[in-house]
Amino acid sequence: MSTDEADNDFLEQLEREHQEAKERFAKRKEMSKERREARREEKSEKAELERQRKLREKFYKEHGYKRYVSSRGKVMWLLPEEYEWRTRARKARDQRHSKYRNVGDKAKQEKLLWIGLVLIAMVIGLALLR
Repeated sequence: MSTDEADNDFLEQLEREHQEAKERFAKRKEMSKERREARREEKSEKAELERQRKLREKFYKEHGYKRYVSSRGKVMWLLPEEYEWRTRARKARDQRHSKYRNVGDKAKQEKLLWIGLVLIAMVIGLALLR
């Protein structure tokens, strides 16, 4: 292989690398453009949702609705009568179930008491051995 052929092969390799670099750059440029457009769309969607949320809140307040958060954390706007009904029901349910709330606490306290007694017994036993 002569030096001219080697030079031509090398130049061809450089040309391929040049084309690959141009293609990579074009892809990166296109991906950047797509990401920019996606961000712009997402931003406009968020703005639209926020605008709708504010309009909904204004409408509900004007019509006397009350904001209520359900037991699952969902925010709802309720008529005043339904709001009162739900809050009364929640209060009554909480009162019915309050007698069961401390049952687990007593068992936990008893376990901790026993653990404490065992630890004290171990410390006294070690002290007596010395």
